[in-house]
Amino acid sequence: MIVQAIIPAVIATLLSTSYANVEPPKIGKNASEVCESIEETSAISCLYDEYLTMRFFDVPLSDDLQKHIWNTALDFGIDPLLVYAICEEESLFRANAVSKTNDYGLMQINAINSEWLESHYGITDLLNPYQNIIAGCAILKWTKSFTDGSLDQLLLFYGCGVGRGRELWAQGVTRLTFGDRMLSILEEYRNGGRDR
Repeated sequence: MIVQAIIPAVIATLLSTSYANVEPPKIGKNASEVCESIEETSAISCLYDEYLTMRFFDVPLSDDLQKHIWNTALDFGIDPLLVYAICEEESLFRANAVSKTNDYGLMQINAINSEWLESHYGITDLLNPYQNIIAGCAILKWTKSFTDGSLDQLLLFYGCGVGRGRELWAQGVTRLTFGDRMLSILEEYRNGGRDR
């Protein structure tokens, strides 16, 4: 019930903000840009070998889809391990997951994003796992542009939208339960706990 009351307010905030028409991010061009962007986002040192050597995980995704996640994340300057953590937390790796709040696929992309994702990235099916990963990485990169560079702020803004995230951040809320779980999962990936 609380979620149903909050959603209209979040949507109204998103629609009324001045950044609603901000141009979405462009895909990174080279490895140094990717590593610089990853370092800023997740406060980790980006070693080229660490991120340019793909890792496979013991998760219910094909090798082809895991390659897509890795490459797409790097193209957008996003830590691939963060994308895995989001997929695990948001959908338990179920490409057909649909929430009561109109969130779709692996990364639980809200339908409110459909129009700009289609116009800028050609995404037409949020339940297509390949398109969903592109959508999620685009949203993460776009969201990152509104943060101070902290991973906590990125997760807060990703989880509840930039408008609501800014309000919560201004009130001193730096992390929700979603963020706590996400950081725990991310740490497992970073420490090799999910490697094959």
